[in-house]
Amino acid sequence: MKFRNLGLALLGLLISPGAWADGYGRGEWSGHMWGSGMIFGPLVMIGFIVLTVFFVVMIIRWMGGTSNAPSNLAVKSALEILNERYAKGEIDKDEYEERKLTLSS
Repeated sequence: MKFRNLGLALLGLLISPGAWADGYGRGEWSGHMWGSGMIFGPLVMIGFIVLTVFFVVMIIRWMGGTSNAPSNLAVKSALEILNERYAKGEIDKDEYEERKLTLSS
């Protein structure tokens, strides 16, 4: 029982005395959200979120995330792959020459 009274007392402290005196929602500030804040408030909030995400992405890229330089895993041509396979001994000379002729035509 005393916890309930304590909770109500804390709730009473959280609600401003001015709200009780004016009748909650009918005071001086009762219509403050119906002006230009209804339109520009959400736009500013969305703009702030977009700018925050933009700057976080730019910082991550700046710190070494992604770059526009070609990577070491660039796509190799078919002839380069064929030369590597022949050099490794995966294919013999006849197969190498046959595939090379096919690629060049």
